[in-house]
Amino acid sequence: MDGQSYSMGSRLIWADLGADAVTRELLSTYGNPDTGREWYIENVFNVEKDPAYQSRDIDLVVQSRNVVDGTVRTGHIEIKCDSYPAGDLGGRSDQGNFFLEIVSNDTKKPRTPGCFLYCEADFLYYLFATTGTLYVMHMQQVRASFLKRFALDEERVFRNPSSLTEITTIPGFKHTTTRIQGRPVYRTWGVAVPIRQVLQWAMEDGWALQKRHMLPAVLDAARAQGVMPALEAQMPRLARAVPANVYPRPQMNITTI
Repeated sequence: MDGQSYSMGSRLIWADLGADAVTRELLSTYGNPDTGREWYIENVFNVEKDPAYQSRDIDLVVQSRNVVDGTVRTGHIEIKCDSYPAGDLGGRSDQGNFFLEIVSNDTKKPRTPGCFLYCEADFLYYLFATTGTLYVMHMQQVRASFLKRFALDEERVFRNPSSLTEITTIPGFKHTTTRIQGRPVYRTWGVAVPIRQVLQWAMEDGWALQKRHMLPAVLDAARAQGVMPALEAQMPRLARAVPANVYPRPQMNITTI
């Protein structure tokens, strides 16, 4: 992860792919009111380009309706769509890292906090697009678990003029570079935390982390958006070779979406 470079266009491709794929998965799985479930998803609104939601780092607004009394619940989702091949891969589960963004732009004065710190969404949907592995976490709970274990000195991280590599001792602290028209413009910094470590946090701190396998929805979204070549170029051979039924497909509780 450290030192990888992405164009702004590439970042937007993966963000749009993730939002489309998650929307398809939610509606195809939970959008039918006649399944016997107490709740079903009535609408999913993509608000990525809405300034009111951008400032809160919310990507999707989900409306669910109770089939008994008609009650409507609204949930907010932040999607992290990672092109790195991780998750359930080649018959092995929970491989690789989550990249939890701490500094979104290191050229600002002061540096701007990353979405992981300020996001107001109810849930973080972390999707490894190339394997179709989705992890669903309650945003406040995973953030609290992180801050409980990592000493984050905000004065040093955001306001100290020295290089972040000189002043930060957080394990796994890495950066990616964003390019615009081929020119490096700014770096985004975060912590690469092993997936299995976050699973352990959930057990220790008493919160639920749900996992789902949704590669078919990712492929459908990639075809619809015309980005299948970009997705295939990133897909590991092992992800293409393993049949979908190798991994169980646990059902998520609609009331927690």
